[in-house]
Amino acid sequence: MRHAAAFLVLSLAACSNSDPAAVPRSAPGTTLSGPYTHGNLSVYLVHDASRMQDIDYITLEEAFKSGALKVTEKAEGAEVNELQFENVGDKPVYLQAGDTVKGGQQDRTIAVDTLLPPKSGKRGIDAFCVEPGRWEGRVGKSSAAFSAAEAPVATNSQKLAVRLEKDQSKVWEAGRKVNRDLATVAKIELSTASGGGSGQASAVLADQKDSYVEAIENPIVRKKLDERIATLEKAPGDRKDVVGAVFCMDGKVQSAEIYAATGLFRKLWPKLLRSAALETIAQPKADAAVAAPAKSEVEALLAGMNEGASKVEERPGGQTVRVVEKKHAVRFDTEADGKLLHRQVLSK
Repeated sequence: MRHAAAFLVLSLAACSNSDPAAVPRSAPGTTLSGPYTHGNLSVYLVHDASRMQDIDYITLEEAFKSGALKVTEKAEGAEVNELQFENVGDKPVYLQAGDTVKGGQQDRTIAVDTLLPPKSGKRGIDAFCVEPGRWEGRVGKSSAAFSAAEAPVATNSQKLAVRLEKDQSKVWEAGRKVNRDLATVAKIELSTASGGGSGQASAVLADQKDSYVEAIENPIVRKKLDERIATLEKAPGDRKDVVGAVFCMDGKVQSAEIYAATGLFRKLWPKLLRSAALETIAQPKADAAVAAPAKSEVEALLAGMNEGASKVEERPGGQTVRVVEKKHAVRFDTEADGKLLHRQVLSK
């Protein structure tokens, strides 16, 4: 447990492009609980009683629902890799890299964590297309309209393509893979239910959308997804000190998502779980019971990500992303006004 405390504190000293990444101060009381497991998906929760306060931010979903967030194509000409975001409300809007918006000329995923201040005015934000092939409004929809998709980017490969490699072709490639895997899951499920018949199962593959956003609308995929969510969504319970989660698939750590305050994590928990659950059901042995990695293994992996040089990406509005890349994983620390807002660790 001595490493967990060192890793999980979210207050970092500033560091330059070439300086070793700053190691957080120790934090008595920072712990992991779990694992909470369903099939090949396991979750460890991250606790820190020193961050039980709320942060008065609203999420992308809340901002769309309230009308505070306006998302449009660029006025001077739509571009695949940029969208215009405007916060017309009175509270900051937190957008997480991987948040996906549906509509416009193409479905897009946001490329970088962004905190939009109240009355922000229109701001261009980097994005990637997750829907190859469409460059017009959906049938019966305006190309100017966007809405929140049901889940952020699904797989680690997609997240790495968006945040680390920043490669549109790799975003598409990763999306196509998860779409094929989800279609195969649906085909197997239908074939089993129909006693081996292939007609309806083949129709599932034929109808499979190339958009990740629409692929999850398959009723068979949705049913399996909802089963996992129902099993695990109450894991945080009423504990007020939960600030993050570590997601494991097939007995290995996939990702960690840790936040500056419990209130922000609580708001984001449903879609974080949905994203992780979707990735795990796309695996061949999704329903097989798989033991989670030991807590000590998770602690050691996360603690090891404190070491090494960081690369700094300066963003508009006083925001910074510090990236520490290693052979087995990569860490992204998003800071707003010098304070760490979100730490994400992705296994490669």
